[in-house]
Order: sequence, then structure tokens, then C-alpha cells
Amino acid sequence: MLRPHSRGPAPPDGRRLLSPIVPLRSAMARQVATDPRAFYVISSWEQGAQIYELGAASIAERKAWCHALSHAAGALRPPLGTQSRPRAAGGGGE
Repeated sequence: MLRPHSRGPAPPDGRRLLSPIVPLRSAMARQVATDPRAFYVISSWEQGAQIYELGAASIAERKAWCHALSHAAGALRPPLGTQSRPRAAGGGGE
């Protein structure tokens, strides 16, 4: 079962376009506090966010989906510390 929740600016005609395609690089999965079989898939970007609430058949299935989504999203993100940082002029004791 899918229940979409979205935030962000609405188009001029008042309708929101929801995409069933979620970029994994910016996605995360979180458990719904009120339903042990449900979870959110959240994808955010500069202009807003799309939040989908999904229901699994069992708690084990929900855990498997959350783990698979988190693992796939983590594999697409660059490792910490690999982003280049600007260095201060003068080097500083190396």
C-alpha cells in the first residue's frame, strides 16, 4: 500500500506532481511510529521533499525493505572525507 505525503511549493494550478521514481542517492527509509509494518521513503532536494508511506505484509518484510533501501542509498553516496576541502593559504605545518 502506498500513501504519498509531500512538502514543497505547489504549482500554480494547486496540484502536486508526485513521481513514483525516487532517486536513491537522496532517499532514506524510516519506520512509521504508529504502525509496525509501515515505513516512510523520503527523498529530498533543494526545492522540497517527497514522502511516501508504504505498508509491508509483515514486520520482517518492512525490516528487509528498509535495510535494502538504506544499503542501496548508502552505496551511492560518496564516502565521508572524500569531498575536497579548500586549504588555507600557507600550508600550516606539514
